[in-house]
Amino acid sequence: MPADADFDGGIARIDVNTAGTGCATTWSATTRSAALPRLSVTDGKLYTVVQDGLLNGFYAAAVDAATGAVTDRTLLGYGLVNPLQTAGTAINRTYYQGTVTGLEIIKPG
Repeated sequence: MPADADFDGGIARIDVNTAGTGCATTWSATTRSAALPRLSVTDGKLYTVVQDGLLNGFYAAAVDAATGAVTDRTLLGYGLVNPLQTAGTAINRTYYQGTVTGLEIIKPG
């Protein structure tokens, strides 16, 4: 890729067919995930950290796995809360996400 190529970013859902011989894009969205998304089979949401632009804040976000729509998001902060594409994990309804400077803990309100 050339150095001046645009980086659009985004996420997509790709489903493998039942025979396991091919796949198809179910949806794609321009949502820029800054962390490796995790699927919750309990509520059908992907949990990740998103960023709207390079100078904007980072948000803990829930994405509807059926549609790709962001359903919830909470500001984590700016710059030093970058998760650097690492995966978070959830235990007992609490989400833990590593960042450049430590650990963010997100609990339901």
